Amino acid sequence: MKSLWIVVALMVLVSNALFAEPFFKIKSVDFLRKQKDKSGVFKNVPVLDKDGKPTGAMQKEFAPCLRVEVITAANIRSSNTYAKVYFYDTDNHLITKVYSPSTEVIGDPRRPTQPVFYSNKQSSVIYFAVPDIVLKRPKWTALVVFGDQYQADARTLPANASLVSLDYTEKSQYENYDKTFTRKTVMDPLVEYVINTKVSNQPQITLMLRPPIGMTDASQAKGVLALCALAGSVDEIKRKLQGIEKGDEMNSVLKFAEDHQLIILCWGARTLRAHGTTWDELDPETRRNTEKNFDELADKWDQGVDALVQKYGIPDHNYLLTGVSEAAQYATRLALRKPNRFLAISVHIPNGFDEPRPEAAKTLWCVTMGELDFCHDRSLRFYAKCRELHYPIIYKAFIGIGHAWHPSADTMRDAFFEWALSIQDQREKYEAELADPLTSAQAAARVPWPDEFRHPPFVGDVVNQEVYPADQRDMVPQGFQVDLPTKQIADIWNTK
Repeated sequence: MKSLWIVVALMVLVSNALFAEPFFKIKSVDFLRKQKDKSGVFKNVPVLDKDGKPTGAMQKEFAPCLRVEVITAANIRSSNTYAKVYFYDTDNHLITKVYSPSTEVIGDPRRPTQPVFYSNKQSSVIYFAVPDIVLKRPKWTALVVFGDQYQADARTLPANASLVSLDYTEKSQYENYDKTFTRKTVMDPLVEYVINTKVSNQPQITLMLRPPIGMTDASQAKGVLALCALAGSVDEIKRKLQGIEKGDEMNSVLKFAEDHQLIILCWGARTLRAHGTTWDELDPETRRNTEKNFDELADKWDQGVDALVQKYGIPDHNYLLTGVSEAAQYATRLALRKPNRFLAISVHIPNGFDEPRPEAAKTLWCVTMGELDFCHDRSLRFYAKCRELHYPIIYKAFIGIGHAWHPSADTMRDAFFEWALSIQDQREKYEAELADPLTSAQAAARVPWPDEFRHPPFVGDVVNQEVYPADQRDMVPQGFQVDLPTKQIADIWNTK
């Protein structure tokens, strides 16, 4: 019985391989000799007077054409494809060829002659005007080819013509008709990807991608901004990302991403432990369980991102990461576990902290708080521990503010992220040196890794809220110091 099931399974696998869905398919090719409806090719031709002379006016005139219906197995930009027609005589000699769909005026002016991209499993219709040199012949054969650099479909008109006997450039791609190739998928304006976990408090993570407006090719993006969002539901996050519903933390993040041509990677925060709890306040068993659960979530999150990288070709590292309150706690815990993914993290008023890990010192950190926030003292302990581990970290507590938004927090985040983007090459060089056995020890000893943190031009006093130039560093007690890597960041930090 077991062997029978093995045979059945093999038959299913072979059947699936034999009948794998081709990526390109030409559903139909029809010759429109006369106008049948409002669709087709309509050339602009001059209006003639009774003597046959041009009047200066123009009119539409139907042109005999091929109507071709095509479909693709997934989204693909039309600019990454080709659609051509070869015309042959009765001896299979080439008469002429048309390299692309007609751009002449068609029946419905609102309908493009060729879509910007062919949509996943949705039929598209394109037209080719038949050249006069072909129309003058009583008999001819047309060969339509639709595909890309990897594979193509081909179809003749009349349908009984032999593809084997015809000579055309794309024959090798047609021979790959039913093979499988990996392509970067065209991005929709909002992509949704669900990950299942084994953590009861968050059994699913829904990742969403929002490219800059008008961008469908992820390779054009200049980076990724990861946003852990505060929201009551996935639908609420989608509405905010689409601009339908405004949210305090969303507006400025969306603008920053748009201005810098960054893809937004977004997901919702979940309450995974009591607010205000920090690693040094938890009993050993609770701490062990919460860390185990979040380790599982971080791994699943990372696997989901890998899937999006593979499918859409988005960047796989040097992400910027941000969040507020509960989402800030989530973001910091994620950055501690997946530092290779992130170039920089900027969070505001996190409501809890995990113990900093040495490996996360390769990420640039910025933490802003309210001086009256219930987690202010906890954040200072987190900051002190990060300093012990040589984190490149900026810390700021705004005077008179509790657990609330502050405009300078957004200003600080944007300036910090712009600076981080400007030193990506330093991070790449640092990673390369760590991977090289000849330079790894020297690189590991160079902490923190950014030049601007080893020799900061300014230093802040977290207690007295004052900024000093580097040559007056001794004015600030060691435990109160905050390294400030640029004048712009120092000026924002100095906001009272």
